[in-house]
Amino acid sequence: MKTEQQPIDPSLAQGCLDEYKKVYLGDDISKIQKAFTDAVIFSIEKVEEYLTELREKGIKGVELCLGVYTKEFQEAYPEKVSPSKIGRLTIFLWYPDGTVMNMKSGGDEDGDNGEVGGGDPDPVNFGDLIP
Repeated sequence: MKTEQQPIDPSLAQGCLDEYKKVYLGDDISKIQKAFTDAVIFSIEKVEEYLTELREKGIKGVELCLGVYTKEFQEAYPEKVSPSKIGRLTIFLWYPDGTVMNMKSGGDEDGDNGEVGGGDPDPVNFGDLIP
């Protein structure tokens, strides 16, 4: 199933970023293997719209941040993220000043303070995970 990028809750996005750190800094190789994602595909049109919105607000750049889908994220967006995507790697777009935009990968099957997130607009996520 193809998914559309949309705004998401920044605290849920931050939870995915935190989970990424736990998985990849941990020593459980099975979690790292489960998280494997070769690529995340986003709609060119939606990304252009988002970047245009940022440019109009005077924002000069975005950060591409890695996250791992959590159960809480999936439960908040069950129509976008199937339960099989829990534990999978995804990408979030965040403003360098600490505000967040998340481009979430939903799947095709059916900051200066060290923390990313907060502020307006909400993060956006929901591209398609490959494989």
